[in-house]
Amino acid sequence: MQSKVNLFNRPLPTAEQDRRYQLNWGIVGALLTVIVLGICGYLFVFQPGTKEYSADFTEAQAVRSGVDVRVAGISVGSVSDVELLDDRVRVKFRVDKDVFLGDATTASMKMLTTVGGYYMALTPMGTADLGDKPIPPERVSMPYSLLETFQQATPKVQKIKATPVRETMSQLNEALEDQPESIRNTVTTFNRMFDNILRQQDQAGDFVKVMSEYSTTVNQNGDLLLSLMRNMSTFFAAAEVNLAGFKSYLTNTTQIVQRLAPVLNVYLNNVDPIASRFDALVAKARELVKQAEPAIANAKEMLAGLQKTIAPDGTLQLNDSEKTFLATNVCIPSPGVTC
Repeated sequence: MQSKVNLFNRPLPTAEQDRRYQLNWGIVGALLTVIVLGICGYLFVFQPGTKEYSADFTEAQAVRSGVDVRVAGISVGSVSDVELLDDRVRVKFRVDKDVFLGDATTASMKMLTTVGGYYMALTPMGTADLGDKPIPPERVSMPYSLLETFQQATPKVQKIKATPVRETMSQLNEALEDQPESIRNTVTTFNRMFDNILRQQDQAGDFVKVMSEYSTTVNQNGDLLLSLMRNMSTFFAAAEVNLAGFKSYLTNTTQIVQRLAPVLNVYLNNVDPIASRFDALVAKARELVKQAEPAIANAKEMLAGLQKTIAPDGTLQLNDSEKTFLATNVCIPSPGVTC
């Protein structure tokens, strides 16, 4: 119990002890800071997990530190340093250790986009490791070289004869001065052509506007059109079933009359006129059935076309991914109806 009391009743440190205590913590903090900075510097300079290579360029207008390095279009590292030598530019770059670069590897600078940006493309070749040997300029290429352009253009420009060029320019100048009206007419023609193009664009816009209004109107009346289509579908579906039943009724009635005729031979003189009239009536009924069948078929085709263009909510649609369900889509097996 006495030891616990002594722990809480420790005397306050003197000024010298406090100064020494603060100094010790300052030294420890400084050492930790130096260690952290050393680790960060090591990671930044040596980049563990990567290996450094180099390549010699004849010029380096597109090479900068931090430029992406790729193999087969995949980023594997970046340019770490650009050093100017006597007759070349030494470019150092670091890539992942897993990437093998042989002693015949080639390097080329390529454009990322047409408006700017570059990256270094490596093509690993060879069996032995590239090691510390830089890739020579013979295996290094640039997207374009200003030095080569001027070197190749200078002798060709020197071969151009100035007198014919001067005479050609003089004749062109005289032709333009003598015929200013032709130039004015040409410009006027181009202006009219552009005016016609703009007018056609306005007409196309008006056509699209009219089609939009038509589509909006149709969609607004979609419920009415959908209701009408459903009623027509129900009517023609029922008509088709009733027509098939009527055909079956005519067939069965004809068979009954044919079976009763032999039994009523005694009354043939009286029955035959009735049978003849009945046959004539059946023939007319069959003719009406033949005329009704194509009409119903055409109506079903028309409804099928409407079904593809009208969605279940009454709006127009251009595909048949969501069809409207109609009564004509249902087939009920019955006498004379084949499903």
